[in-house]
Amino acid sequence: MWIFTLPPNVTSIEDFAFSSCFSLSSVVIPSSVINIEKSSFRACKALTSITNLNPVPVDISYGYLEEVFGGVNQSACTLKVPMGSVSAYKNADVWKEFNIEGIEVGIEEPDNYPALLIYPNPTTGKVYTETESNIKVYNLRGMLLQDIFSNQMDLSYYPQGVYLLQVNGSWSKVMKQ
Repeated sequence: MWIFTLPPNVTSIEDFAFSSCFSLSSVVIPSSVINIEKSSFRACKALTSITNLNPVPVDISYGYLEEVFGGVNQSACTLKVPMGSVSAYKNADVWKEFNIEGIEVGIEEPDNYPALLIYPNPTTGKVYTETESNIKVYNLRGMLLQDIFSNQMDLSYYPQGVYLLQVNGSWSKVMKQ
């Protein structure tokens, strides 16, 4: 099962970003996210926990609300939101369908935020890690593309897009331009 934490500077979850990630069980959405596009989490059937750190529910009721979480069993999925925002989420389209829990939010990052440095990011080719490690590259559908022991990974053979790198159990998103 995958647990994925979006970096704290992400502002938008694009169309189909996690669509059909069948192993995605938990996701942490930072407070910086102000836009969630259609089919972002479509068919993420293993998704049982979402932590949304934005105190204001992102409006995803603009015509394709079923598509954003289509195929996700919302009534069996826990949505953790800042304590003072529980009532706002319970009254917001789409979000109100989840099991909503309030959490205390401080200035610390979530425990499962990866302490992983991948650079340069975005990249046009090679990316590097701080130390030589086992690096696995996945596409957003969860398909393993490459597995190597090194401190660098060459993504120049892959099309432009977003890739997930797993290094010693920590995850990071890399944008290939």
